[in-house]
Amino acid sequence: MDVERLKALRKGLDVFVSRFEDCIKTTPSRRHMRTYVAGQVSDLKRKNVAAIAIEAGVPARSLQEYLAIHRWNERGVGERVQTIVADEHPDPNAIGVIDETSFGKKGDKTVGVQRQYCGARGKIDNCVATVHLGYVGGGFHALVDSDVYLPKAWLADRARCREAGGAPTR
Repeated sequence: MDVERLKALRKGLDVFVSRFEDCIKTTPSRRHMRTYVAGQVSDLKRKNVAAIAIEAGVPARSLQEYLAIHRWNERGVGERVQTIVADEHPDPNAIGVIDETSFGKKGDKTVGVQRQYCGARGKIDNCVATVHLGYVGGGFHALVDSDVYLPKAWLADRARCREAGGAPTR
């Protein structure tokens, strides 16, 4: 891909990301969002926070804090994605695709983690499972929703959910 094509893609990415700015309260958080998204679609081999920050020339800690501490309207972002897909990519023959993804984990503090079937490892292991809804139609596809699978053991243990920040307190 040549430099001109990359510049054109960057402008398009900036325009797309700007459609979500009202879901993020502060200007620094908006900048971090742009940095993080640009890193995720870059050609970096490893797309972790540290690598993205180094490539962007920002302190890794500030980008880590953006992802861990800064608050934004997650529901608003999800609704915006769904609106964009519905308005700009309608297809009467579109289908929804439900997919599960699992991630091996150590420890027991991450929301939803437990010994369960882990597709990424092909066996029962300590992991978190997530469920995604994709939209496919007319040569276009996008993820339009996702959530963490919360096992029954987690649902029964409200104190654990509160401690992990993964469930309502009532």
